[in-house]
Amino acid sequence: IREHVIRELLQRGGDELAGLLRWFSIYRQPVLKEGVRQVGEKAGLETWEELLKEGIGLSLIEYDQARENYRLIPLLREELLAELENRHASHRAAFAYYKKICEANESIDPVSVEEWIYHALGCGEEEVASEQGGILVIYLYDHLAFRESRRVGLWVLEEKNSELSTAYDAFLLYGTAFTIKTLGDHRKAIDYYEQALKIDRNVYGEAHPAVARELNNLGEVWRVLGEPK
Repeated sequence: IREHVIRELLQRGGDELAGLLRWFSIYRQPVLKEGVRQVGEKAGLETWEELLKEGIGLSLIEYDQARENYRLIPLLREELLAELENRHASHRAAFAYYKKICEANESIDPVSVEEWIYHALGCGEEEVASEQGGILVIYLYDHLAFRESRRVGLWVLEEKNSELSTAYDAFLLYGTAFTIKTLGDHRKAIDYYEQALKIDRNVYGEAHPAVARELNNLGEVWRVLGEPK
């Protein structure tokens, strides 16, 4: 019954509201008004502010007055996201929003950074995904969130389409290897350390601190395994 009521409300709002809500469905987390503006303008909806108010009035968008943020009601998001045709452009708008948010923050907000990475992957900004992925992996490790650190590292590496070849890719591999080693998977850590080492040698040459760091860590893992190299 509730789904039927929501569909009726959506039809009552008209095509423009439905269009805004589809674009808005790209967000997984509540966003400030700036986030709505990014997708609204990218969708070519000049009346996005009025449509936002209408969506709130129809209870299709939730507004948290204390935090001043907005989100699509969860029951509707998955359905509208499946209907979204301009997925790449929507991710691009959300990427711009989170880039602005994260760069303005004085300290790392792991939730916002993960969303920035998610949308970076969605719009082809894979270098940013590797850069911020490496930063987030190390941040989570430093805060003793080892499993979250591993999850983020493996997720970004799995979602990347381009070949791993840049210094940011190497840093992501290094951070993920460090976490995986801490969690006891030494063989997998060696694999990632070796990939990072190969990239850094290609990027920097042999005489670079990153290369020395990876060689040292490889030696330490082999020592733990009882196979010094």
